[in-house]
Amino acid sequence: ISGLFYFLKNPRLCVLFVSGMILVFSFLTYQRNAVWTDNETLWKDTVEKSPAKARPYVNLAYTYQLRKDYQKAAFYYLKALQQKETDKEYRALVFLNLGSIYGDMESYEMSAFCFRKVIALTPYVSEAYVNLTLVYLLLGDDEKALACGKVAFQAAPEFSQWLMRQGALRLLNKEYAKAIKIFKFALKLEPANQAAKKELQTAQGFLKAVGLSNGGTSGK
Repeated sequence: ISGLFYFLKNPRLCVLFVSGMILVFSFLTYQRNAVWTDNETLWKDTVEKSPAKARPYVNLAYTYQLRKDYQKAAFYYLKALQQKETDKEYRALVFLNLGSIYGDMESYEMSAFCFRKVIALTPYVSEAYVNLTLVYLLLGDDEKALACGKVAFQAAPEFSQWLMRQGALRLLNKEYAKAIKIFKFALKLEPANQAAKKELQTAQGFLKAVGLSNGGTSGK
């Protein structure tokens, strides 16, 4: 502003010019605020402006993941993996999130693939072993589940509690057969786990009751 007054020598012209600049920038600020309305609009705008960067795709994918819009979330995580600037640890994080999404969509083969990629990139991430164990269980591959579970049990002290929560979640969702499989597996890893024994009996009781109420047709 001081420079304008110095060079233009006309105070009225300077005031008009500065006022015009204020109006222009106010309008641009108003437009920018619309972009910041929520995470979706913000990260979509960032993706458009920085299409070669992985982080905006990841943040947009995570926004959709929180909304349980798994198809869109998976799409943008895959877009993030296509960017060359991602390092090994960041790619592992993307695969970890992608594996969880495929698990939520019950695409267990794809989920297992993603968690194996995490382990290949960062073999010290215990969460990948934990999640892969559960996926193998749900796929019915007990041998791989047991092998992976032993690693997870050693790598993550909280694995036993996590496994119990997964079983309880299936029990709450009335997925009794899956809950039974998880509790039985927990007992294979930790035979003295009294909580797993109790929850297993509960799940078996519910499954039996459902089977009787359906004329014996349930219990798959």
